[in-house]
Amino acid sequence: MKRLAPIYQVSVGDLLRAAGHLEESSETILSDEQEVEMAFKYVMNDPRYQSGTRMAGELTTEVKRFIVEMYEKATGKKLLPGRSA
Repeated sequence: MKRLAPIYQVSVGDLLRAAGHLEESSETILSDEQEVEMAFKYVMNDPRYQSGTRMAGELTTEVKRFIVEMYEKATGKKLLPGRSA
């Protein structure tokens, strides 16, 4: 994980959380927008997934959530809490 985190440009903790291997502690409760942003960065940095990664301009949180949900369905990975892949 320590080697993968820099590739995806996220912290090791963020990578572990996105992969579901680390539970949210009460100290680090993320807002819905922050969770979507973290998951979106993970998707954008996955070299095996290119659908929706060539968007130009600023994207809304709703568009980012949609891209993350499509990634979850395509890969079977769960990135956003409270949703099944």
